[in-house]
Amino acid sequence: MTNNSRKRLIWEEIMRDPDIYRVCEAGSSSNSYVFFSGEDFVVIDPSSVDMIGSICRLAHITEMDSGRIRIYLTQPCRKELCTDSGPAFKEMKIYCCDRPYRTISEEADEPDRKMQGRPEAEEAEYDQEAFPWIQVRDGDLFRIGSRTLRIIGLEACRKGLTGLWFPEKKLLFAGEAVGADEVPGVYSWDPQVDTLGLQIEVLRRVKRLCPQMILPARGSCIGVDQQGEEGAEECLKVLDAMLGGYC
Repeated sequence: MTNNSRKRLIWEEIMRDPDIYRVCEAGSSSNSYVFFSGEDFVVIDPSSVDMIGSICRLAHITEMDSGRIRIYLTQPCRKELCTDSGPAFKEMKIYCCDRPYRTISEEADEPDRKMQGRPEAEEAEYDQEAFPWIQVRDGDLFRIGSRTLRIIGLEACRKGLTGLWFPEKKLLFAGEAVGADEVPGVYSWDPQVDTLGLQIEVLRRVKRLCPQMILPARGSCIGVDQQGEEGAEECLKVLDAMLGGYC
């Protein structure tokens, strides 16, 4: 009998040393990434609880400690990603620029479990269980094993958007700030903020990094099939095309 509810995950190797993989559900344009360094690893923008559970099972099979898994969200997550009461989130820490649903701050002496401005029904659900959350800000360092990445503020087309910059390999996990297949739509999340102007400045900031590889949250990865300077040229080509689309 066929299990129609099973979601097939596709793993694509991006690089070795460190080991970085693109993970996506079959038929989906959304990208998640897994970054391994020593005994630590981080899942960047997991698309679902099922995906996290699958990665946990893989960690168990390979005798890796699933408690060392961290989750990095380039933007505050969808509610359904943090409402699982199973083992997937039990020992994991969630890193994000803004507080995701049903999380508590480890830095607070008495974490506020209330969701300000939320309906009482949601607050009651939120109080049942919360997961550790650590806030990140532009310029913070993010260490995975022996590797060091840096948080890059990319807030523009999406509120609270951040990226992860890996200077050792000139690689940027860009979230939804960059797209090779289509220009990301710019939405007004605050009438007092010029989001289009912010998006243009974000792309200029990314250009100044001179990335040789850009891994976006959606669509094709950029510079992966090239090496070194050729990858940098491909990234520059995509960034210039995006700026042309906005200007």
